[in-house]
Amino acid sequence: MNDFFSSYNLFSETSKGINFDSFKKFFFPHLYLVQEDKDDIEDIQAKDIRNQLDQNRKEQPKIIEGRLFKLENKLKIKFSNCFESVRKAFLLLDQDYDGYITVEDILKYLGNDSELNYNDLIKILKDKDSKHEGRINYSDFSKWLGSAIHMSEGFYFRHDSVKNPHYELHLEEQDHKTKEDKWKAGQCLLTGDIE
Repeated sequence: MNDFFSSYNLFSETSKGINFDSFKKFFFPHLYLVQEDKDDIEDIQAKDIRNQLDQNRKEQPKIIEGRLFKLENKLKIKFSNCFESVRKAFLLLDQDYDGYITVEDILKYLGNDSELNYNDLIKILKDKDSKHEGRINYSDFSKWLGSAIHMSEGFYFRHDSVKNPHYELHLEEQDHKTKEDKWKAGQCLLTGDIE
């Protein structure tokens, strides 16, 4: 410490002081050597793609198509590895039992994957949806992924049929809740106990 103070002559009346870099170097050497964090690989790839799109406006559709093709193939591989039949895949992905799979349903199931882009998934689902609404029913899902998932059952399954136990159970639960609510409302009216 004495060497530092004497070398910079910090306590004399004519001293100008010390600049920040020298102060940091002497008092915090571990921080002095630290450089700024470099961008991680995903940021670098995103910047490269953005630069490519800016430089090649004519090439944008091809780049986007390539990205969508890669994402679609990745989805087909994941679904074929995770499911043994199209029907089981559809029933598992259709969490709200409305007969449609949306982007949110797919993201709930495959949510930890950083390569899934929400906007790209919307484009793929709109393309695969016969009505272009951005949500696909069982027949569209079967046409899209039927060949990827080995046991395609598109001709034997209808979403509103008895063969969909999850859907039937969901309807029964809703009916039971509705009846229970009506009974409670009737009891409150009879007793005059309205809150």
